[in-house]
Amino acid sequence: MHSILRRLLGYAKHKARTVASSGLGRVAWLRTYLRAGGTSVQLPCATSDAGLLDFVAAWYVKAVPYLKANPACRAAFVSTNSITQGEQVGVLWSWMLAQGVHIQFAHRTFQWSNDAKGVAAVHCVIVGFGLEDLPGKTIYQYDDIKGEPLAVSASHINPYLLDAPDIIATARMTPVSQVPAIANGSARQSVWHPPRCRRAAASPWR
Repeated sequence: MHSILRRLLGYAKHKARTVASSGLGRVAWLRTYLRAGGTSVQLPCATSDAGLLDFVAAWYVKAVPYLKANPACRAAFVSTNSITQGEQVGVLWSWMLAQGVHIQFAHRTFQWSNDAKGVAAVHCVIVGFGLEDLPGKTIYQYDDIKGEPLAVSASHINPYLLDAPDIIATARMTPVSQVPAIANGSARQSVWHPPRCRRAAASPWR
């Protein structure tokens, strides 16, 4: 078991170094890098939204069978912070929680330094999890993402790495209340100006 986990972690570190040294910088871009190279990862929680996930999510999914084989085992990964933010939470953590996973400790966003050329800035989190809902959970917070963490006791840690219930904001196409539907949101659109108006439109001071 331990040798397998060591190999998994070693492979993850190798991939992170490969991406950093190639100039891609953020490990979050690894999924695009691998997809462009013809490599795909099949997740058991695969849905139409699986492509939203950072590649590191595959290690979380891969850890679950090992945890189920030995419920006393615990896992932790240094990860891109985007798996605890936005739309990725609904895709990954809805499945993880359904498997009985509990987050047991967490480091919130910090800047990971590395030996890559140009010192690529990677914003990371550390998530420790297992199948046991252990007491005495701890969230490590960073007032300065380059500094030292402050340990804060928590009764529960949700997928957003907050001491709060497991309420996940999922994507939806309809309003939650009786209001008109939004057709296009605040998307920026290109506006064509006739040649006569183009110069005036280009300057907000005229």
